[in-house]
Amino acid sequence: MKLEPLHDKVIIRPKKAPTQTATGLHLAEHAKPEQVGTVISVGKAATKTGVQPGDTVLFSWQSGQEILVDDEGARVLVMLEEDLLAIIGQGVSVEAEELIL
Repeated sequence: MKLEPLHDKVIIRPKKAPTQTATGLHLAEHAKPEQVGTVISVGKAATKTGVQPGDTVLFSWQSGQEILVDDEGARVLVMLEEDLLAIIGQGVSVEAEELIL
């Protein structure tokens, strides 16, 4: 991908949100917050959090600008580094439907 964030921006590939709850209820499109993703790239001025490409992060569901990056419809979020809430360590399982902040 030839998309490089400027300044204190980060590019995140969001984890696909669930389409239904554990009890089988289907979620409306606007009720599927994408709050977990993988860092793809980090701007040169993004130094406050220490986030690196490949990190799994938690972010606010209102954060970022959605961008389609190729003809296949791959989408990423470009957001401010300060919109990141946490870096999720290995072995920690996080379900997006439980993360309505």
